[in-house]
Order: sequence, then C-alpha cells, then structure tokens
Amino acid sequence: MYMAKKKRRRRKVRWTRLLLPCVLILVIPLLLTGCIKGISYLIHKDDGFIKEEFATSSDGYLEIIKEGYESEVGVDVSSFQGDINWYSVKEAGIDFAIIRVGFRDGNTGVLYEDPLAYKNLENAKNAGLKVGMYFYSSAINEEELKEEVDFVLQMANEYKVDYPIAYDMEPMLDGSGRINDLTREQKTKMAIRFCDFIEDAGYTPMVYGNQDWLENQILFNDVKKYGIWYAGYVEQPTLDFKFAMWQYSGTGKVNGIAGNVDMNILIRKK
Repeated sequence: MYMAKKKRRRRKVRWTRLLLPCVLILVIPLLLTGCIKGISYLIHKDDGFIKEEFATSSDGYLEIIKEGYESEVGVDVSSFQGDINWYSVKEAGIDFAIIRVGFRDGNTGVLYEDPLAYKNLENAKNAGLKVGMYFYSSAINEEELKEEVDFVLQMANEYKVDYPIAYDMEPMLDGSGRINDLTREQKTKMAIRFCDFIEDAGYTPMVYGNQDWLENQILFNDVKKYGIWYAGYVEQPTLDFKFAMWQYSGTGKVNGIAGNVDMNILIRKK
C-alpha cells in the first residue's frame, strides 16, 4: 500500500525570538554602565578633584580641564533672585538652571511653593536652558517626605525636567529648627528615601550639602551612591570625593539676573 508522506509543518518563528537577542545586545551594555537610569554619569567614585583640574573659561565661568571629563556651567535660583530674563542668561553662556520649586518651613513644617517656581521653569526651558529642580526639605517623617516628593514630581512631570532633582536639607542659620531633633541616621534616611522616589519616577536624584553637612550631619557613605551636589565657596575643593556638581560661588554675576546668584559646574565623564 502506498502511503503519502506527511508534509512537515514549518515552525513559525516568532519575531520576538529574533528581536530578543538584538535587544539584549543593546541593553546589556547600558545596564552595565548605568545609562538607562541616567545617574551613572553623575557618580565619580575615586579621589576628590584638585584645583589644578579647573580653569576659568573665556566667559569667566569655572570649567573642568581634567582629561576624560567635561563640564557645563549653571545657576541655581529661587524667588530671592526676583524676575529673571532667561534669554539673557542663555546668551551669557549659561547651560543649565537648577530651580527651587518649594520648601518646608524649618520651624512650622508648612510646605510652600516657591512663588516664582512655575515662571522660572517655563521661561528657562523656553530660553533653551536645561532645567533641574531642588526642594528645601525639613521633613521629619515619612509622611512629610512623601508629600514633598509628590509636590516635586507634579512639577517635574509637567515641565519634563531634564537635569537632576536635588534634595536640600540643611540647618537654619540661627541654629533653631525642627530637624535638630533628628539623628544623623534619620536625616540620612530622609535623603535616601527622597532620592529613591525620584529615581523610581525616572529622574536623576542628587543630594545637596556643604562638607560639614555631608560628612558630619548625615552618613555620607550611604548617600554618595547618588549624585552629590557639593557646596563649597573655596578655591580648592576639600571634599574627598568626586562630586557631580559643585556650587562654587554664591556671589556670581550673570546678565539677566539682578544681584548675586549661585554658580555651579556640573561634571561628568566623557
């Protein structure tokens, strides 16, 4: 008896099986370098910078000249600077702005929006600057911290900020304040929780502080995995860590901004 040969069914190759190796080839290097999260370029784990690695640019701003690094110059502002002509700021050679969007009163604990936050965010972006944000925190518990994070993210999502979002907790000038009762560990936890929330939302977090705050008021080894925004009005950086951003002057002069303004240099590896 003749038996017809059965036709072999051709197995369909799903496109996902072909695509997966290609995706892995592209994604794995990014995972290894941390580029997907957008934070690795802000973390420098070796010894601190020295003054010979910086110079003054032709515009009169600080820049890094260390081989393998590049920098951008920026300002951080709040309502204290008043109305700003952001087009003039851009023309003056400023690359980015870190804008205070709000603060929690250090004594009463009431949360306030910076009166010029929305205006500064909108006008700075319209002028072509890269824009980040910072929030002055005096949160003393998880509930208050989450309130601050939600407040910040609402603005960040609305304006699609493309530069870091910084956590700024610091003692009041007169020595008073509700955060005085927090332990070093509690203040550290607040910073870490803020940064984790910001990173989980797809933004790059950063911790602000001068050397005393970073080394004595919080546990620096626990927060340095995030970008560090170092405040030090000194010729020679004294922080023994390669910070991501340096607030190097509080008396800067920039066209479009009346009076003094904080000057910053953001540093990343090429």
